[in-house]
Amino acid sequence: MNNLTPAQAGWLTLADIKATLFKDLERAELQVQEYINGIEGNPLDVVQSNIKNAKSVLSEAKAKRLEFTRLIDEKLTAPSMLYEKRMLDNINLATGIELELRKLEESKVNNEQDYINEVSAYRNHIVNEWFRIAAEYRNNLEKGVRESYTNCLRDRHDVKLIPDMIRNTAEIISNFKLPSFNKFNRVLITDGQAKEIFDSIDKYDHTSDLKRITATIEDVWATYPYDLVNAENAIKAIEEATAKKEAEVLEAIALELATNTLIASAEIVLIDTPKVKREIKIIVVESEEWARTILINFIRLLPIVANKLRVKSWAKLSIAQMAEAINKHLNETGETINGLKTEEVCK
Repeated sequence: MNNLTPAQAGWLTLADIKATLFKDLERAELQVQEYINGIEGNPLDVVQSNIKNAKSVLSEAKAKRLEFTRLIDEKLTAPSMLYEKRMLDNINLATGIELELRKLEESKVNNEQDYINEVSAYRNHIVNEWFRIAAEYRNNLEKGVRESYTNCLRDRHDVKLIPDMIRNTAEIISNFKLPSFNKFNRVLITDGQAKEIFDSIDKYDHTSDLKRITATIEDVWATYPYDLVNAENAIKAIEEATAKKEAEVLEAIALELATNTLIASAEIVLIDTPKVKREIKIIVVESEEWARTILINFIRLLPIVANKLRVKSWAKLSIAQMAEAINKHLNETGETINGLKTEEVCK
């Protein structure tokens, strides 16, 4: 025994205390059984006295057991848990640092992704604008020819003036300007980058369309002598054809722009983003007013939040459980509730 370490001696002492305690508890149990067994046939005062004595024995036994468990907690459980607490504190500290690093990385990646998305949208905008400008310019040229033709019909110009009308029409459409470029609201793309992107995309060369449509003017006027005979009908037919053509052009532009946008979206490079889970948490306020607000809104939202409850017994449903169910609803819907303050929690 003299060669035992302090720790070994301590464990032996503890074992002796435990053995003594269990013997005392066993004796106490037998003593309570003596008081209770066969109690049915005794007078009331004896029954009451035996129950009182049994309770006293139980109280003394419980006190001894609590003293032993207090010793265990004080000498063994509590000190051993300190190691866990210190480890957990260190892990929580590291977890907090990791979360901040993840949030920084997420912000950086999101900025990069936002820039990539904006560049893609800007490229798509330029491509779409050139297509729209080309389609509208071609339509304007053709419309200009038709309007010049119908104006001549309305004014009943003599067929001898056809060469002059052809020259005048060609002159008119040659002065048509390209439709304006719609502005793209840049946020991340610099002026230099925007110019570089713009210059990298093929421009619309309107001269070929102008030459082509100018060359068709003579063909348009070839029917002028016949249309002049029935000018009103001819004008009506031309106006109907013009309206139909404009509708077709608008539809073609809309379809092309939508197709280009889908293609551009599909081609966007997606960067793998560190996941930071964000949740809205109701801030607990230890007040009657806060509890009443939770209760009122839980009842109001019961048909929606009932399936979000984790409760074994409705009879034991607590304000905290109601708040948790409402909390899930707020995260799913983004709804806010008057009287309840929330905070964003990142994980």
